[in-house]
Amino acid sequence: MEACDLNATEARRLMARKSLSVTELAQSCIDRMNLVNHAVNAMICSDPEDLLKQAKKAQQAIDKGEPLGALHGLPLCVKDMVDLTGFPTIFGSTLFKDNMATSDDPMIALLRSAGALPLGKTNNPEWSAGGNTRNAVYGVTANPFDVTRSAAGSSGGSAVLFTFSKRRRGFYWVLK
Repeated sequence: MEACDLNATEARRLMARKSLSVTELAQSCIDRMNLVNHAVNAMICSDPEDLLKQAKKAQQAIDKGEPLGALHGLPLCVKDMVDLTGFPTIFGSTLFKDNMATSDDPMIALLRSAGALPLGKTNNPEWSAGGNTRNAVYGVTANPFDVTRSAAGSSGGSAVLFTFSKRRRGFYWVLK
């Protein structure tokens, strides 16, 4: 099992026991993204280098025994409907294709204060309205079990990338 296949509770438990480092978890998520995103188009933009910098700082806090938030060290992908500083927020719409977030949405600020580490943004349909995950700016997010179909739903990009593991049929299908 890869670190990115762990649920949040198990990952936090292993990090607290120092059996898993924050950087190992972050790198595992980056590796998974790099392995499958070409086939599914779930992540529309990311900053792996920044995630690794955040992970290093988060690990230092663990090593020093500092107080930790409930989400400390857990990588996070943010739907394209929500502002994340330094990333585009286009709502899946050509009307906002050049819109860059200059600050975090309050929800993201709360997640960061709890220790979550943003990696990037995920695809969604225009305005998140629709039963599929496609838009004119970033295209279609494919279903990992059949890339000829849409991931479906307004959060298809969020759902696809890390919801399947090597043990599930979809992961192998995407790699073919």
